[in-house]
Amino acid sequence: MKELNICRPLKWKKLNSGSYYSYVKVSKQDEFDYLLCPTLVQCRIEQHSSSPNYCRVFVTNRKNLPLDFRELLGPDDELFPSKFKEYAFKVFDLCLKEMENRRLVKMSTGSTCPAYTVEYKYGARNKYIYDIDWIPCLGVQDCPDSYMEWKTKKLTDEEKSDCKILVVPKDLASNDENLELWRLSYSTFEKKIIREKCKPDDRRVIRILKNILTDENDHKIKRSSIFLHFIYQPFAEY
Repeated sequence: MKELNICRPLKWKKLNSGSYYSYVKVSKQDEFDYLLCPTLVQCRIEQHSSSPNYCRVFVTNRKNLPLDFRELLGPDDELFPSKFKEYAFKVFDLCLKEMENRRLVKMSTGSTCPAYTVEYKYGARNKYIYDIDWIPCLGVQDCPDSYMEWKTKKLTDEEKSDCKILVVPKDLASNDENLELWRLSYSTFEKKIIREKCKPDDRRVIRILKNILTDENDHKIKRSSIFLHFIYQPFAEY
């Protein structure tokens, strides 16, 4: 984080994410996800009508941001996910160069992937490898109440204070209005709920279920699907 804030002083903050930090990791512990958020950037969102989990993002504190970041903004200070991702990845490239750590190697990812992936090799002859994803994101300060209600229903005000709705630069593949959209992320809420509201047996069931579904379908089941049916649904009121 030190190198990150030296390269671009936007008050970057690291948020642990993924199944390892939610205690539901199925396979060996060699994959780690981190959300990297420039907290100096403040923004609001506008929900996309036909895809409620996607939105447009508008920066609300343009004057407080460095010139090179302001140059990313479009009309009405809209920030497009492609421009933010390109900007963040260039910053991450600079960080890798500054760290001068030969054990850290940047990996190639698809154009639609929001993560900047690096491998950390260790052990004799670099036998072991950690897969690390750095996912650039933004924290949402001005968010409609409808986004918060069902995600926070069983959290106290104190617990909610540790959570934040985020947006990540993963665009919707296609939409009728041909807009560049961000995907909403509730990672901080998911981690809080599964770590503090679920019993160890609940987490064990999730891990077993993920194993079964992965074996049956020969591919990884989306974490969001597991959480939706086995974490959020029991909290919903019908």
